[in-house]
Amino acid sequence: MRNRKIISFITVLLSTIIIQTGCSHQELYYVHTGEITINFHWSASRVNTSKSTRDIEEITVYLFPEDGSSPLRFVLTGYRGGIIEDVPLGHYKVIAYNSDTEVLLPIGGMTYESFGLRANTTSLLSPMGIKSDDGVPRIRGMEDEPITWGVDPVWAGRVKSISLTAGETDIRVNVDMEECFSSISITVNNIGNLQNATAYSATVDGMAYSYFPGTDEVSPRSTIIPFAITAGDDNSITGNFLTFGHSADEGHTHNLVLYFILLDGTKVYYNFDITEAMHEATAMSTGEISLEFDEFCLPDVMNDPEGKGLAMDILPWEHKEIPIHL
Repeated sequence: MRNRKIISFITVLLSTIIIQTGCSHQELYYVHTGEITINFHWSASRVNTSKSTRDIEEITVYLFPEDGSSPLRFVLTGYRGGIIEDVPLGHYKVIAYNSDTEVLLPIGGMTYESFGLRANTTSLLSPMGIKSDDGVPRIRGMEDEPITWGVDPVWAGRVKSISLTAGETDIRVNVDMEECFSSISITVNNIGNLQNATAYSATVDGMAYSYFPGTDEVSPRSTIIPFAITAGDDNSITGNFLTFGHSADEGHTHNLVLYFILLDGTKVYYNFDITEAMHEATAMSTGEISLEFDEFCLPDVMNDPEGKGLAMDILPWEHKEIPIHL
C-alpha cells in the first residue's frame, strides 16, 4: 500500500515537472519580431528629368517608433518595394525616399517631424571648376547664405501609423511616393559681346535649403544654388537646376547672378532681382523663366591674338548693373 502511494506521488511530481517545462519551453518561442511587406506607389511625373522612377536603384526606409526611441533604417533595392524582416513589435511612423544619390544628405533630429534632406555644399563658381570662394562677390545680405548643389531627382513618401503586434506580425504597407523637387530653366536673351566670354556660370538664391519628408514641408532657411549655363549662337544663355522649391520664408527674394570671365582676364558679374518671374513660373508649373535685355552687353576685351588671356586671380571682379525687362 505504501509503495503504491510512493509511485502515485512520483507520477504526480513528474507530470508537474513536464507541464512546467512545457510552459517554459513555449515562452522561449514567444514572437518578438514581425515582417513588413512594403509596396511603393508612384504618382505621375510632373517634370521631365534625366531620371525616372524606374531608374531608382535603392530606397531607404525609416521606421520611427512612436515611443520616441531611435528609428530603424532599412534599404530596399529597386523602386517596387520589398520585405523588411525581424522588425521589433511596436507602433511606427514611416518615411521612405530614394537614396541612390551622391548629392542629397539626411539632416536634422532623428524624429519623424525633424528628419530632413539637403544637398551637398559647394562653391559659388563650382560650374566653372573653381572650388574656392575667396574674392568671389556675393549679393549684399547673402554673405552668410549656404551654397549647395541643385538637388538630385528625389521622391519621398510617408505613413503616419503602422502596427506590428503579437496578433499581427506580418503586415503589408502601401507608401505613396511623390516628387519632392522642381525643375527651373532660365534663359537670358540678347546679350552683346557674348563671344568675349571664355567662362561663365550663374547662381540663384532664395531656394529652400532642406526638405522634411515627414511633414512634406521645406525649410524657411534658404540657399544659393550655382548652376552651369550654355551660350547659344543667338546671343543667349540657358541653364537649369533642380530644387526643393522656394524657401518657406514668406519674405524671401530671388536674385540671379551671372558671372563671366572674359578673354583678357577681366571678371564681371551682373545681378538681377527675378523674384516676380520665379514665382510666376512656378505658379504656372512650367518652371521656365525667359529674360529679355535691351542693352545687355559684355565689355570689350583687349586684343589677345594667342587667346590665352590673363590669369584668373589677377583682376578683381567688376560689378555691372543694368535694367531688367521681364
